[in-house]
Amino acid sequence: MPLWFNPESGVPTLVAQSHSFSNTNATSFTFSGMAVGTTSADRYIVVAVNVGTGTSFTSVTINGSAATLLVQKAGTLDSASAIYYLLVSSGTTADIVVTPNVLSVQCSVSLFSLTGWTGANTVTNSGNGASPITLSLTLPNDSVAVGAMRGTNAFVFDPAVTLTWNGLTVYNTDVASSRGSSQAYANFTTGGSPITISCATNATENRSIAGVSAGFYN
Repeated sequence: MPLWFNPESGVPTLVAQSHSFSNTNATSFTFSGMAVGTTSADRYIVVAVNVGTGTSFTSVTINGSAATLLVQKAGTLDSASAIYYLLVSSGTTADIVVTPNVLSVQCSVSLFSLTGWTGANTVTNSGNGASPITLSLTLPNDSVAVGAMRGTNAFVFDPAVTLTWNGLTVYNTDVASSRGSSQAYANFTTGGSPITISCATNATENRSIAGVSAGFYN
């Protein structure tokens, strides 16, 4: 089956649509009725997701259909970030189910609609450890990018973390005590080799970031 795209522009366009956060312990997280934007035959839903404790993701589903994992990364202090995507042409809301590999603390999800992308090209980067983490991407003109990061201090009584991005626009940040998650994105008219992208946290004790980035282009 061919993948249709906008013949008037042929340019990928990424739009932030909705986010949700669960501050609970669970083996699976369900987010019902999340906004996904205007229907379109070429609309992909991009999921940027973070969990604590879990070190990988078993699956992410959108309305019961398995999304494709593009990139994931575990942190050095039991956390994980990932980016998934799926072609979803109908509906203005969607039910998202995130399943990490183990019982996890907290789950943060942001959804983006991606149109004008032919499904041809992606590029990814990931990193973990002490702040900051470089997630730069080599992208051509007329491309888009998404990022997800999880910042964690060693103990729940440590100072609350702050999370920052360079090169991408912050869409959502969720902070609960010493743990935090953030998702960011950008539409690039002009590309770069590479485009500088990084994420950072203020955490100073046993600080750790699990960060991922992904770019889409035709």
